[in-house]
Amino acid sequence: MTTISPLASNDKSPWIVLLVVGYVLGQYSHNVAQLVDQLFVPLYTICVMLYLASRVFGTFIQNTPSLRKQEPKSVPVPSFLPQENVDAMLHAEQPIDLTGAWKLVENKNFEEFLATQGVPWPLRSAANRARPTHRITHRGNMLTIKIEGIIESQTTYIINGPKVKGTVRGRLFEDAVSYLPNGVQMLKRAIEEKYTIQVCRRLSEDQQKIILTSTATFDDGRDSVQSTQLFARMD
Repeated sequence: MTTISPLASNDKSPWIVLLVVGYVLGQYSHNVAQLVDQLFVPLYTICVMLYLASRVFGTFIQNTPSLRKQEPKSVPVPSFLPQENVDAMLHAEQPIDLTGAWKLVENKNFEEFLATQGVPWPLRSAANRARPTHRITHRGNMLTIKIEGIIESQTTYIINGPKVKGTVRGRLFEDAVSYLPNGVQMLKRAIEEKYTIQVCRRLSEDQQKIILTSTATFDDGRDSVQSTQLFARMD
């Protein structure tokens, strides 16, 4: 008995089927390639262009103060202030506005000023070289000072209002704030060490600088010592 191999058979039906299937797949692949070229490639190109345009426009807005979104002024409300008084405090008459970000650019006699308060040399040397930023929010009689640097803190004061207690380098102070003709004055009483620091922030005529003068006076009769710091507006 003789066995005939399918490959040797004269029946060409499998080959025809294979040719048809190959043709269909080829046409399908060709159509998919055309679809990608005609639809997805232009769509991808448009998305990339829109992304790049948004980045360029966003950078332009960020660097243009007049077009940048203005954030509303916000002052943290101290816990000791009754809620019904908040609105009156925020809308009180304000003879000067210290709001802004201020960068320290110059010190005068600051290290000696710290030395008289018993600050160790390594700390006062580092503090003298540091250039902290003071971020001030001033609305009505509410004044918030946020210090960013070696020593970081944030305190809200009521100008001509109640005293505020806080610590600086582990020392307890009681602060009272009042207006000056061109700024504000803070009297910081070191409760345990028995001395007082008068801190005056005065705004320059062009409103681009704050001159901060600190004067320490001592209950034991020692000579007072004063330092002056110059802050430049950042925004």
